Amino acid sequence: MKYSRWFAVLAAVPLLGAGAVPASAAPPQISARAYLSGQNPQGMAVLAKAVSDPAGPAYRHFLSAQQFWHDFGPTPGQTAEVQDELRAAGATVTGATSHYVAFTASPAQVEAWAKAAPDHVIAVVPAAGNGSPAQQANDAETDAPATACSHYYGEVVVKSLPEAYGRTEFPATSCGYLPSQLRKAYGVTHSGLTGKGVKIGVVGIGTDPQFENSLNADATAFGDKAFAPGQFAQRYPTGQSSVCDEPTWGIEREMDATIAHGMAPDADVVYSAANCAADKTDPQATMISLLDGLDRLVDDRAVDVVSTSWTTLDSNVSPAMIAAWDQTFQQSAIEGIGLYYSSGDKGDNSAGGTRAPQTEYPASDPWVTAVGGTTLEVDKNSDYLFETGWGTTETDSSGDGKTWSTSPPGSFNTGAGGGRSALFHQPPYQNGVVPTALSKGDRVVPDVAVDADFYAGLAVPDPLPGGLTNGGTSLASPLFAAIQADAQQAAGTPIGFANPLLYAHHGSAMFHDVTDHPFGGTPVARVVSETDEHGNALPGTATLITDGHDGALTATPGYDDVTGLGSPALGYLAAFSTR
Repeated sequence: MKYSRWFAVLAAVPLLGAGAVPASAAPPQISARAYLSGQNPQGMAVLAKAVSDPAGPAYRHFLSAQQFWHDFGPTPGQTAEVQDELRAAGATVTGATSHYVAFTASPAQVEAWAKAAPDHVIAVVPAAGNGSPAQQANDAETDAPATACSHYYGEVVVKSLPEAYGRTEFPATSCGYLPSQLRKAYGVTHSGLTGKGVKIGVVGIGTDPQFENSLNADATAFGDKAFAPGQFAQRYPTGQSSVCDEPTWGIEREMDATIAHGMAPDADVVYSAANCAADKTDPQATMISLLDGLDRLVDDRAVDVVSTSWTTLDSNVSPAMIAAWDQTFQQSAIEGIGLYYSSGDKGDNSAGGTRAPQTEYPASDPWVTAVGGTTLEVDKNSDYLFETGWGTTETDSSGDGKTWSTSPPGSFNTGAGGGRSALFHQPPYQNGVVPTALSKGDRVVPDVAVDADFYAGLAVPDPLPGGLTNGGTSLASPLFAAIQADAQQAAGTPIGFANPLLYAHHGSAMFHDVTDHPFGGTPVARVVSETDEHGNALPGTATLITDGHDGALTATPGYDDVTGLGSPALGYLAAFSTR
């Protein structure tokens, strides 16, 4: 019986079908990892829930990393037994860690091993390089507004536009927010918190020797203080050079660490680089390397919160991969580490295309906090003004500037990921909070949301004339994780897996209840345009950006599938200081 259950997990991995091979050819070889179940996997899941339950007696009674490995980690004998069984089946063992045994084998050898019903294996996943189907993971993206841009909502108004929504004048899009503006808007400045004594982990791909220098230059350009000696650190895969880069990896990496430092200036930041072999067009390779990057932070509890902006569609994830990730997620919960993942930047992943709506992993996993996106607007004092759910449509002006090329709101551009997961049932903490019409009994994403708009994101030092912004839920995840670092400083104790606590306070003063229609029936719209000296749009240069259109996802009063419970209000950090 154990064989049939375990092999079903193995067979679900799409890479283990080798296809026909000529009789004279050598058997195809599969590189894979056998993830170890440890001493008490059922007990581990029970404890992870208990320490995360605000209503339970074990709440926040976390274990140290040493206690976790003593109670739940695999024993040397278990690891050796799995290695021996693999070798007996003809496989070649290529390495072992506290999480898995790596090996190469033919499909027949894998099947022979599976029939032996190994007792200490929770999942088998293919290693990188086996030819997974391509699907790009989450990237940071940038948008460059033209000459007209605003440092706060309504600072610059573009005139002489074609009529839309009964108007011919619209506010210009943002020049990009400074970290100080985002701290003010989300209550960090008011709280006086800085993340002191807390450690933020950021998992990404690649790095470079000048990373810390680049981050310090960004902080200085933003008017913030640079990292103090020893405040920033990097961790690499064993045997990997520190030089490993690709342009989009660098954009993502720098934005994530910059906003983490910006929102919690006194917190330590530890960047963990995924293996250089990771390929963002290969979800299996990317996911396994990102899991390694997370393990590198969790295994010795090097941090208190972790943000990762890289995700893949749920359809790219096998049951075996989920089993491997969930083991680390539960370990994190037991050690009091909070995990935050971007919900994605393509709405429901069907808008403008033919794919069925689906969420993204790991954000869809019930053991993590999925961070969605909003469009944030602030006033001239950088105080919070309003937010909408991040989801934008665009329509361009005609060449003579007298009409719009299509009737507003135009076509979907981009927006926050969310919706109902096809992989997971509804976790208990969402019961009674997520509307049944949304959940239908399944996990719904996201849990919370903060600014992610490409036209109102993080400013970039040394911008082009008119501004340049970095955004996406790749911005939102580290931004919220850093707010959690501030919250931990206020609480005076690790928060750990936050979802049960957050959902227990739904509808409270902790959250802004973000909707798509903060002005009632009047659509929220902005303009990207070049202008003359009087603020009149130059013909053919204007694009109308209409907010609150995120595919089939909508931000409504109460919990919704764009912004979840909402964004942090002034009462958010104050609530932690009383606990």
